[in-house]
Amino acid sequence: MKVFSLGPIKPGVIMNVQYIDKSLKIIVTMCTIAAQNDEKKYTQLTLLSYTLQYIENEIMNIYYLDKQLLKVQGTVDYVYVEKNGDYLHSICQNNIDFEKEDAQESESKIKQSNIDLQIKTPKYYWSQDEDSLTVWIKIPKQHTNKQPKIQVKPLELSVVMENEVLIQGECQHRLEENMATWRYKEDTLQIDLNKYENGLMWSELIKGDTGGECLPNDALAAEVHTRLAHLCTDQNSSAAGGDQPCIGFNAEQLEECDLEGKDNFLQRINLPMQTTTHLARLGSNNHVLFTCKRKYGQAVCLRHDHDACVWIIDDVDDDTQWDIRHTHSFPRFGYVEASKTNKKFCVSPTGN
Repeated sequence: MKVFSLGPIKPGVIMNVQYIDKSLKIIVTMCTIAAQNDEKKYTQLTLLSYTLQYIENEIMNIYYLDKQLLKVQGTVDYVYVEKNGDYLHSICQNNIDFEKEDAQESESKIKQSNIDLQIKTPKYYWSQDEDSLTVWIKIPKQHTNKQPKIQVKPLELSVVMENEVLIQGECQHRLEENMATWRYKEDTLQIDLNKYENGLMWSELIKGDTGGECLPNDALAAEVHTRLAHLCTDQNSSAAGGDQPCIGFNAEQLEECDLEGKDNFLQRINLPMQTTTHLARLGSNNHVLFTCKRKYGQAVCLRHDHDACVWIIDDVDDDTQWDIRHTHSFPRFGYVEASKTNKKFCVSPTGN
C-alpha cells in the first residue's frame, strides 16, 4: 500500500477515486463548498490527477499532474469517473459547468464585460414553450432568400448562409436531432426546433453566447397563469361558493415525499472536451440510496416513491451511447419517516 498527500487543496469530501490503467494515473474527485465574488455559495468538484511511477511492478513515486474544477448550483449526491478517465457521471441539482483559471480567461472576461456595457443589437432572438424552440435571425441583404444550411445535433446547433456563420455552438440542453423547419418572413429567417426533453425550460440557447436575446412567450405565460389561478384569493372565494373556506392540507399530515424539491439530473460529461454528452431529468423524488462499484461501471440504487430501483451504469468509450439498464426493484425498500426531519430513509425491518 502506498500513502501519498493530495497537496495544498481546499478541504472537502472525497466522492470518488479511480485508477486509470491505460495512462497509469489516479483521479481523485473531491466535493467542497465555494463562494463567488458576490459571496454566493455553490458546490465545487475538484478532479485531481496523479501519475504513478513503477519500478519492477512496484509503485515508487506518485506525482501530481493537474486538476479540473467544476461547479454546480446545488447539491451533488453522486460522482463517478469511468475507468477510461474520459467521462464523469453525476447526480446533482443542476448542470455542471467547468471553471477555468488562467490569465487569458480572466482577460477575455474583462474584455467581454466591456463589450456588454455597449449598446448592441442582438444577432438573433429566440423563444420557447414546453416542447419546442423558435429562433429568429436577421438576414443580411446579400443573403436574402438564399437557402440556409442548418445542422441540428443533439447538443449542437449550426446555421450557415453561404459560408457565413450566423449561429454555431453547444446548446444548453438536448435537441431532437435533424428535426428543424424554417421559413422566411421578409428579411427574417425563422427556425423551429424540437426539444428532446419536453417540459425542460432553457435559460440560454447557445452556452455562453451573449449575442442572442430570449423573448417571453405570451401563450406559455397565459397557460401558467391559468394553472395557478386557483391559488389566487379571488379565484378561491368564487370557486368555493359563498363564505365556505377552501379545503386545504394540514402540513403535519404531509410526509417528506409529498413535498416538492429541486429536480435532480443524471449527467455524463466528456472531461477532455468539457461537454455534456447525456442528461436525464430524474425529478425531485428520486434520491440516491446507495451505490456499489462493479468491475466495469457502477450500480446505483435510486428511490422511486417508496420503492427502490437498481440501475446498472456501464463504462462506454462513446459520446453517443450510454449503457444504463434497470435490473432490480425493491418494493417498500425505502420509506419516509415524517416525524424525523433529519432522516430521509431507513431500511425496512426483516419480514416487512
